[in-house]
Amino acid sequence: MTIQDILNQKGTRVITIEPHHTLYLALATLIENKIGALIAHDHAGTLLGIITERDLMREVYKDTDLRAVRVEDVMTRNIVTGNPDHDIEYVMAKMTEGRFRHMPVLDDENTLAGIISIGDIVKAKLQHVEEEVTQYKDFVTLDWRAS
Repeated sequence: MTIQDILNQKGTRVITIEPHHTLYLALATLIENKIGALIAHDHAGTLLGIITERDLMREVYKDTDLRAVRVEDVMTRNIVTGNPDHDIEYVMAKMTEGRFRHMPVLDDENTLAGIISIGDIVKAKLQHVEEEVTQYKDFVTLDWRAS
């Protein structure tokens, strides 16, 4: 299974934010869209960073004024990305190794093609296992009836 397979099911919509926006706007955007990460980009759409719920919670813990601090002051800049052809084992390995939960997906032109979360991976894996179980049950049933 590839990243593209997951994007085909979940869609390619990515919620973004500009780096000069405040952490408060980032938090509001995450909550309103029921998501865990925002991609930070410039006016040309170039990927500059990512800000997550965890990043914001660290700032809340430090009692940061979310209306005064900008996304670019907190966001992660060194981002691990995937491409639509990567398999989900690649994504799982990178997420585990880097201890992150969201991976932007870039196409061959380095354009944002989607975002994959650990939840998307778990959902895809569960669906795959359920399909295999159904196939095994069908096989056993057919084999038993043929006897």
